[in-house]
Amino acid sequence: MSISTTLYIRNMVCDRCVMVVSDILRQAGIVGASVSLGMAVVPGAVAPALLADVAERLAAVGFELIESPAGRLCENIKACVRRFVLSSDLDPSLRLADYLSDHLHTDYSTLSSSFSELEGRTLEQYYIHVRNERAKELIAYGDLTLGEIADLLRFSSVSHFSNQFKKLTGMSPSAYKALSVKPRTPVDKV
Repeated sequence: MSISTTLYIRNMVCDRCVMVVSDILRQAGIVGASVSLGMAVVPGAVAPALLADVAERLAAVGFELIESPAGRLCENIKACVRRFVLSSDLDPSLRLADYLSDHLHTDYSTLSSSFSELEGRTLEQYYIHVRNERAKELIAYGDLTLGEIADLLRFSSVSHFSNQFKKLTGMSPSAYKALSVKPRTPVDKV
C-alpha cells in the first residue's frame, strides 16, 4: 500500500487554479501529484519544511493551505456549490441540498450548520451570491436571454431571477446588461 498526503487548498475555483497549483508543486520538487479543485494528493509523506515552502508559494498567488477538518469541509462545500452552479448537464430538478448530500456523503443540515458556523453566513446566502456572479457572467457574454439564464441557474421564473439579481446588485439584469463596464466579483471572493 502506497502512502500519500492530501493537501487541502483554499481559493481554488477553476481549471487554471488547478494548473497553477500543479506548477507550484512541481517547482517545489513534488512530482506525481494529483490536483483537483480544493485539493492535491501528493505521493508519500511531505516533510514539514517542504510543506512550509509549498504554503509560502501558494500564498504568493492567493491560495492557502487549510489545516483544520472544518476548514476542509467548508472548502469542499464551496467547490460543490460552484460545480452545481456551473454544471449545465445536471438534472434541472436537482436540488442543491441533494447534490451536496450525495457528493459529500453528509446530511444537508450538518453541512449547512458547519458552513454557517465557519463562514458567518448561511450556505444558502453563499449559493445565492455564486449564482448571482454566474448570472453576471452570462449576461456579459450576451449569448442567452434572461429567461434562458433564469432556467440555467434554476430560478423558478424570470421575475424571481430579476428580483434576486436586483436585491444583490441594486439594478435589474437589463440595467446591468446596458452597462459599458460590467462589475463582477471573482468567485473566490464571494
